[in-house]
Amino acid sequence: PCLSGGPDPEPNHRLIDTVNAPQSLSLHCPLAELLTARELQIASLVALGKSNKQVSAKLRISEWTVSSHMRRIFLKLGVGTRAEMVFKCAPAFNPQHTS
Repeated sequence: PCLSGGPDPEPNHRLIDTVNAPQSLSLHCPLAELLTARELQIASLVALGKSNKQVSAKLRISEWTVSSHMRRIFLKLGVGTRAEMVFKCAPAFNPQHTS
């Protein structure tokens, strides 16, 4: 489920699914247990390369709210940059990139 599986025929398929329905990640996925549904949406949009401004427009929330969610995500994942966050989230969003 979360951290295993074969190649995904559409590389961004799981990311887009997570943006549209954050509960689509398995309940047994450590990331889904750690982050809220909104945080998963934001993390997946950031993983798609979206800026805070683009995320706020997509989700119809303020940039300040996106920044607040990002700070909480960083704290929960123990990371300091967007790149680190995306790297930590990659196995959940892209199961073929597991180690």
